[in-house]
Amino acid sequence: MKYTFCIGLVLILAAACDRLPSRLEQALAFAGANRAELETVLAHYSEDAADSLKYRAACFLIENMPFHYSCTSGAIDRYMEEVSRYAAAHEYPVNDYNRSFTNDTFEDDFPSLAHSNYNVVMDSHVITADFLINNIERAFDAWQRQPWGKDISFDDFCEQILPYRVTDEPLQDWRQLYDDFFRPRVDSLCADASDPVAAGKALYDFIYNNQRWIFCHSVTSRYTGAAALFHNRLGDCRLMAHYVVYAFRALGIPCGMDMILQNPDMLYKQHYWNYMKDRSGQTVRFEVHQTAPERGNGMNRKTGKIYRSYFGMQPDSPPGRCGAGLPALLNNRLMADVAGEYYEGATLEVETDGGRRKNASLFLGVFNNTEWIPIACSVIKDGKAVFEHLEPEIVYQPLYYDTDGGVEETGFPVVAQEDGKCRVLKPEGKSEIQDSKSGIRDSTLDCSINRKYPYPEWIRLHASRSVGGRFEVATDSLFTRPVVIHTHTDSLTFDWYEVKIDCPEKFRYVRYCSARDAYISIAEIQFISDGQVLKGKAIGFDNPSMFGVPCTKEVAFDGDPLTYCDSDSPDGAWVGLELEKPVRITEIGYIFRNDDNNIREGDVYELFYFTDRGKVSLGKRTGVRNGTLTYENVPTNALYLLHDETQGREERPFTFDDEGRQVWY
Repeated sequence: MKYTFCIGLVLILAAACDRLPSRLEQALAFAGANRAELETVLAHYSEDAADSLKYRAACFLIENMPFHYSCTSGAIDRYMEEVSRYAAAHEYPVNDYNRSFTNDTFEDDFPSLAHSNYNVVMDSHVITADFLINNIERAFDAWQRQPWGKDISFDDFCEQILPYRVTDEPLQDWRQLYDDFFRPRVDSLCADASDPVAAGKALYDFIYNNQRWIFCHSVTSRYTGAAALFHNRLGDCRLMAHYVVYAFRALGIPCGMDMILQNPDMLYKQHYWNYMKDRSGQTVRFEVHQTAPERGNGMNRKTGKIYRSYFGMQPDSPPGRCGAGLPALLNNRLMADVAGEYYEGATLEVETDGGRRKNASLFLGVFNNTEWIPIACSVIKDGKAVFEHLEPEIVYQPLYYDTDGGVEETGFPVVAQEDGKCRVLKPEGKSEIQDSKSGIRDSTLDCSINRKYPYPEWIRLHASRSVGGRFEVATDSLFTRPVVIHTHTDSLTFDWYEVKIDCPEKFRYVRYCSARDAYISIAEIQFISDGQVLKGKAIGFDNPSMFGVPCTKEVAFDGDPLTYCDSDSPDGAWVGLELEKPVRITEIGYIFRNDDNNIREGDVYELFYFTDRGKVSLGKRTGVRNGTLTYENVPTNALYLLHDETQGREERPFTFDDEGRQVWY
């Protein structure tokens, strides 16, 4: 009788799961020889009707387990040993200038393992009943003992507290490790928090104020498990988000990870951050060491499209909506578009050449410096494809995608606008705009271009650092009686400055010196006498910059505008030359720290504009110092791209405004 009751209870509880029983059976069958471990978990929570909710949680984990795996190899093990040694050797105070930084030396020493041979280990094939039961018990305990737990629905619990992993990291039991560390340190701060966002802010503040992070692009989630992450706190933005997920979920604070698949305004690919929900269900975004979890947080970068990472399979995922044969970035059943939680955005309806592409999906791409990367898909219905929640001020390109990996433009690029509409960038040779003097005017334009990439955000930090910098000459190496021959009075720009000097005396020692309360930030200096660039022995300071970049005085005279001196403290930093003999300085040339994306002397450039079938060239030009590239009779209402054939990789598409200025996308 008891046996019959248990069997009946299992069937009732399985039916109570908000999923088809067949999914559970399919997952058990997929487990193969490990099926007994999973059935042990189901049987464990079938013994007592009070465990019905835990049974549903077990159903959720097991049903979605076939989508989860980790990668193992000897190379990964050796790599992570090096990562741990590196992290242990690079502790630094949390009150340093930058809590997170990129260390290029580490990336050079330990290159990506992308081409290693991995062993793919499916969770369903190795996970044990003890592991799963322990995870469920700890997750429920964390959820139900917190004052804010009553406001968290079971569905949100399943995605934002219950999962035993985040994405494809090594499978580890992490809850006790994180709970034992964080709970004693933040419990008192969270004791009266009936709002999960308040609890999240308390935990975030502890991490921000007490834990450093070493940012490194080459260390990511496929290699780093929760335990290594706990001890090392080193890796890319994805691992930063993972770390926060572990800490929050261990304490019963609902948390997850959102992402973009391709930065729509720069060459870098994905970016990851964290989200949580307040009691009203509103999304609250945050990013460790950058943005605290507070209501009303906006994005601090362009996104184009935002996706959420889930543990459970999403019917509204790109494959769920558009089927098989998707680009790799979109071929993920464990993510869904959540851009609508961040902004209303614009809607784009694209007419397609349905006769040639019947029953196909259409894709929308953003530009990554060289090509369009598909970041959204839509099924074509009645010759149309519709895309919603497109971020304003982003340029998108409709695309077809072939299963061999190729993309083909169809239609013209479009710019999403604040009014919810999209502006089509269709090149035009004539305009219908009326001119009060001449009537209908020719809309081709003569354009002048002085950059191939927008000014970077970091220039705002450096903009005033060069004001007051002095060029001095002296008769001795200590500059006991320096003569100021020029003072830089402008904010930092990326231009090459050329200044005539009216000083009849001859000097052997010359230098550039930072202003009071300012840092030196110089990339290249030329001291010139009657047209000849002077050579000599570099003198001045040798120390790391405030950004951890090795600086030597020689780089200010090496002819490379991308190397620079940037002092780690203000006041008195300087670099200069000891000349072979005293000479008269007639001119100085210099450029501050820059990105080398202005028009560069001697480089060959080619201007393109985009059509509905790709790019069309408008010809090549050779750059001159501080010059501009001039093109005549260029089509209007087009999207343009300036390509440097000689060097560099940073290039962005742009349009022109009514004043002829470049507008970047």
